[in-house]
Amino acid sequence: MAEQKHLQTAWMWATDSGGVNGAKIDTERGVIQWYDEIGCACDDSSVLQTYAHYKVNGPAFLDTPDDVVAELGAVVDALDIEA
Repeated sequence: MAEQKHLQTAWMWATDSGGVNGAKIDTERGVIQWYDEIGCACDDSSVLQTYAHYKVNGPAFLDTPDDVVAELGAVVDALDIEA
């Protein structure tokens, strides 16, 4: 039986304005949920982005750190191959 690899599906980062943004991959729906200025434990994303849109256009938020972009891209590629 093949070993299942755990894929990270959520990221958070500080913004220049002192807030926190985030991204979460919804593997069931095949989308990335982007969160602007996270301030509560609610589940209301600001932007939904498909894997295909991400691959062509990159992250929905311009302030997404390079390391998050790299990790997110690798996970999207892995999930897109599995689909």
